[in-house]
Amino acid sequence: MSQTLRIRQLEALMAVSTNGSVTAAATDLGISQPAVSRLLSDLEKSLGFQLFDRREGRLVPSQEARYLQPSVERVLELMKQI
Repeated sequence: MSQTLRIRQLEALMAVSTNGSVTAAATDLGISQPAVSRLLSDLEKSLGFQLFDRREGRLVPSQEARYLQPSVERVLELMKQI
């Protein structure tokens, strides 16, 4: 991992995983679609692997992303509690 992970990147990961599209995730997060794309791109670069596969026009979490999701959910829940 070359860079520090940011909470907003993890929020973008979960929003896209939940919604299946960057556009819907952007709406949920209250930011632009390009901002969500950039957050995901930066997160992929930091992690060193692809987070989503494109299938029939939708983004589907990769096996690695599905493996990370429970941990990311815990981190985001802890951040809410703080």
